[in-house]
Amino acid sequence: MRICFVSSILTVHDYKILLEMIKRFSEVYLVTYFDGDLPRNMMSLQERGLNIIHRRPKYFHGLQRFLFFAKTLDFKRIIRRIRPDIIHSGFIWKDGFLAALSGFHPHLIMPWGCDVLRHPDMSWICRQIVRYSLRQADAVVCDCLTVRNRVKALSGRKDDDFIFFHYGLDPKVFNKDNRSFGFRRRLGLEGKKVLISTRNLYYVYNIDLIVRAFPDILKHEPLARAVITGSGPEEAGLKRLVCDMGLEEFILFTGSISNYELPGYLNDADIYISTSLSDGTSQSLLEAFSCGMPVIVTDVPANMEWVKDGVGGLVSPRKDAQAFAGRVIKLLKDEALRKSMSAVNLGIAQEKADWNKNFDKLQKAYEYFSGCSIPEL
Repeated sequence: MRICFVSSILTVHDYKILLEMIKRFSEVYLVTYFDGDLPRNMMSLQERGLNIIHRRPKYFHGLQRFLFFAKTLDFKRIIRRIRPDIIHSGFIWKDGFLAALSGFHPHLIMPWGCDVLRHPDMSWICRQIVRYSLRQADAVVCDCLTVRNRVKALSGRKDDDFIFFHYGLDPKVFNKDNRSFGFRRRLGLEGKKVLISTRNLYYVYNIDLIVRAFPDILKHEPLARAVITGSGPEEAGLKRLVCDMGLEEFILFTGSISNYELPGYLNDADIYISTSLSDGTSQSLLEAFSCGMPVIVTDVPANMEWVKDGVGGLVSPRKDAQAFAGRVIKLLKDEALRKSMSAVNLGIAQEKADWNKNFDKLQKAYEYFSGCSIPEL
């Protein structure tokens, strides 16, 4: 089978999907209009057999995301040359729109989250592009009911038009026994009660809520510390806020952590925290589940599909720092509750978050829509 994967954002999720594709399929093409040099991890996939067609724009860099019709002519030429059996496109109003304009079928379109949950409400034009792209695809690949329901509202698609695909994790990497790269000793956190956030530092992940909640947390739990991994445009502002509030000793920034190191960080912490304002199924949350962590998350609908309040974790309002602090204090003080939540989340991860099992479903969808076989979807 010859797969054409279209993405110009090139996230770690793209990397994971493409890595699995080149293991399973005879020919895999990445078509990308990524503005810049390709990330190192993508180049490593080229060495392992991925065919990359990179159309790096030479002019009007700042306008590239809007020049869809000019790109469409080029993309059609690429499709005629490689003759794929199926197109899988990512971010809806960029690459999904490009694939829709090409008129190629079969085309599976995959929302990433914010491209359907937030962006269509920010612009009438974006809403129309998203609606058109979703309607033109043969099926929609989504990771949670929240995204599915939003897609249905935007496009009128029926339940039978969806393929559920939770990304999942490699249980050989993310598991409760992987304790390499422990950071407590290196960061001087022995004997402390450690919270960890592994979201990138973007506005949508609302990391400042952690900072604003921390003075209340310290009044009741002076041994509490927060470790914030990741990077992003909010980093400088968050660090200034930490300094302004005199919390440098209590909130530590590590920068980006590789997937190889991340399980050790999770297993060395006491509680996973996520303060996002919007989300699909959070990969970071599944990583915490796979390491058997108790969690505290905000009341994003997609989170509620995974976390039952008081069972696998605690749920807090999205913008209420005082309420969030209360949840943290409660869980830090209750070791028995943390242990029971750990067991619950580990069981959920083993049942629903196995990458290999989940990708089998996506492969069956490819085979069905390309006419290679007709499995039960």
